[in-house]
Amino acid sequence: MPGDRPWKRRRERGESRPDKEAACPFCRLRLERPRPVEGTRRSGFLGGACACGAVFLFDESGGHGGEAIVEVMLAACGDDWDYAWSLHPEVDYRMLTLSYDPQAHRIAEPGDQYEPTGKLYFFKHLKGPDPAD
Repeated sequence: MPGDRPWKRRRERGESRPDKEAACPFCRLRLERPRPVEGTRRSGFLGGACACGAVFLFDESGGHGGEAIVEVMLAACGDDWDYAWSLHPEVDYRMLTLSYDPQAHRIAEPGDQYEPTGKLYFFKHLKGPDPAD
C-alpha cells in the first residue's frame, strides 16, 4: 500500500526517528563535515576521507550524481584516470550513496519522513588504493 511507509508506522507507534549522526557506511566511524577537496580535477565538491580509507564527496543538490561519482573515483585513485576506469565494482571497490543533511550533519535512512536533497557519495577500495597493487 503506497501510504504504508516505515516512518508512518513508527509515528503511529509513537516512535520518533532516531537521529543518525553522519558516519562512514563501511566502518561506522563518525565523519567530519565535508570540506573543500584539494586537487586538480575537482569541480567544487566538498568531501573528505574516513580513517578506514573510504573517500566521500558531497553533492548539495543531489542532481550531479554522475559528476560526483566520477570525481569521488578520481579522488580515491589519485587522479589516475586509467587506473580508475580499470576497476570493477564489487570486485575492486564498493560505492554507496546516502542522503545527507549538512545543517544537522545527519544521514537520512530510506523511508524516513524527511529525506534531504543532499547526497554523500562514498568510494572504498576492496583491495589496495595504489595503482601498483
